[in-house]
Amino acid sequence: MNHEVKHFLRSLTVVAILLIAVDICFGLLFDRAFLRLPRSDKMPSTICHRFVDRPQVMLIGSSRCHHHYDATLLADSIASIVGKQADVFNYGLDAIYVGSSLAVIESMLQRHTPDLIILDANSHEFDVVYRKTISVASPIYWSDDIMRHHINAAVWSNPLTMLSSLYRYRNAMPLRMAEAKFGGPPPLRGFVPLDEVLDTTKAYPPGPTTEELVVDSLVVGNFRHVARLCSEKNVRILVVDSPRFRPTDNSNLVRQLCRECNIPFIDFYDTPFFNRRPELFYDPGHLNATGAHIFTSLLIDELRNHLAPRQ
Repeated sequence: MNHEVKHFLRSLTVVAILLIAVDICFGLLFDRAFLRLPRSDKMPSTICHRFVDRPQVMLIGSSRCHHHYDATLLADSIASIVGKQADVFNYGLDAIYVGSSLAVIESMLQRHTPDLIILDANSHEFDVVYRKTISVASPIYWSDDIMRHHINAAVWSNPLTMLSSLYRYRNAMPLRMAEAKFGGPPPLRGFVPLDEVLDTTKAYPPGPTTEELVVDSLVVGNFRHVARLCSEKNVRILVVDSPRFRPTDNSNLVRQLCRECNIPFIDFYDTPFFNRRPELFYDPGHLNATGAHIFTSLLIDELRNHLAPRQ
């Protein structure tokens, strides 16, 4: 082997060792910082606190949970129903769907048993296209065994790519962490209301249709698994399909799964009340602040039977 080749290989080895060292140090620094993020409505903080909080009542789902459930109103109403103060928090996260929520619930049940879990879920979230969104929780990949299992199961390459701390903190995650660190406390127990009103003259992209749904068997299996865990631990879990404005799909899949798993299902997805009132929506898929307040009030009426003390 000539001198030039030896020099090249030696340099390549040094560079590789330096990159590995930087990657390891990056992980040691940011993993610790991530778990110490203050509570805020920024995405990294929301992910973090899903795994460190121990609420009595947990609201979890995608953006439809994030913007539809007035957690303060729920807390006050639940307290009046059960006769004691209720710790309620909304862990909804934009663009993160039911597969991730199920993994978070399973993780929580290993360290904490809440009084009530309200999962916002719609049939279209069980489509295989949403499986990859669980990787948003990659910062806690090494600190949470259950989430690591679900991340690995979601994408075949994840067990390899997640070895890199730089990869786990991709998509400007350190900058988002800094924003959460100095962004101030979250308003309204995690609930973020939307202020605008649906413009009915505007053309919106068509919503999902039932015919387009390609069911993800992995997420369906996780749903059944979480239902069993909740039953074994005597934790109340409810599934709610919150309103959409004149949807083109339906709640049939999630309703069927709830029936099979003996989970109460509350369906507001396609209702005449909301379909006649575009002024209650921000866009076709999300309620605005007024709509969220009305929806939460209607949900409380439905919850009364489920919050009665168990015999």
